[in-house]
Amino acid sequence: MPPLYILALGLLLLHTPHCSSSAPAGDTLTEGQVLAVGDKLVLRNGKFALGFFQPATSTINKSRNTTSSSSSWYLGIWFNKIPVFTVVWVANREEPIAHSNINSTKLKFSTDGNLVIVTNRADAVTESLVWSTRIVNRTQASSINTTTSIAAVLLNSGNLALLTNSKVMLWLSFGYPTDIALSGATLGWDKVTGFSRKFISKKSLIDMGLGSYSLELGTSGVAVLKRRNNPSVVYWHWASSKTSSMSVIP
Repeated sequence: MPPLYILALGLLLLHTPHCSSSAPAGDTLTEGQVLAVGDKLVLRNGKFALGFFQPATSTINKSRNTTSSSSSWYLGIWFNKIPVFTVVWVANREEPIAHSNINSTKLKFSTDGNLVIVTNRADAVTESLVWSTRIVNRTQASSINTTTSIAAVLLNSGNLALLTNSKVMLWLSFGYPTDIALSGATLGWDKVTGFSRKFISKKSLIDMGLGSYSLELGTSGVAVLKRRNNPSVVYWHWASSKTSSMSVIP
């Protein structure tokens, strides 16, 4: 029979509360929760899901024994019910996460209320910021204070929203589109900040970075499709509701 002090130590360990943050459940991530690789937010109807993904594991046909692969990971939203893995939104397009860092990477809320992707450095204490929603600091906004709680909610439209407990909407993924337009997403200029909401192609099936083409609203309010080189080349523009043309230049 083991000594009593060993039994006492075992009982103490069994009843010691777990100190890590809880994983999210359903379609909502709240402050204090952490979404890591393998976790995901899923709508109740199952249509959309949000989580970390690796393009190579979803877009490459393994039956062809292809050697093409990607060592990068991204946070994104995808259709959750169709057999072909199809991403509709990506957060960190220009800041992919290296495969060696993915197990120390997580999505969480920072102390200022932003939704952020962070990776732990080698010392396991210091965090490196990968991506942020970059909303206004809650202590600087008249409608938000330090007692306000914030949650990230995946909506039925496929839109990721940051909401306060008083239903104030702070940020929407629809405001930062990638290369796919879901119903309800819009193009346009923010007259206050000058930010242009536009759809930008991806570099390739395994590289979610900003590609060569964009669809956006010009300064005159006309939708244009153009090549994003310097100088840019306009391939198509919407003329009117009755006369529109598509002229693709090789």
